[in-house]
Amino acid sequence: MVNPERGIAFDVPAEWERMPADWVSYVAEEERHDAPEALMVIDGRLELEVDGQPVQVEAGEMYVIPAGTAHAVRPGSRGTLMLVGLAEDRG
Repeated sequence: MVNPERGIAFDVPAEWERMPADWVSYVAEEERHDAPEALMVIDGRLELEVDGQPVQVEAGEMYVIPAGTAHAVRPGSRGTLMLVGLAEDRG
């Protein structure tokens, strides 16, 4: 959906229905990115480790990982996750 006053917007539930079934969360090794990354849990629960600390993100919540921050998906994660790459942090 496009809103000329606010730019482009998406109906997340409707878009989610169109995504392939294999877009689900998985256990991942530690990584870092040059830009912030937003992780939105559509359903289930995401278990993260962020800078060595456990973080739990529930369905309907979003967690933003700052640029350059070490993070990994921990065992116990289940459900569906949407990743949003954000513009580079220009601090």
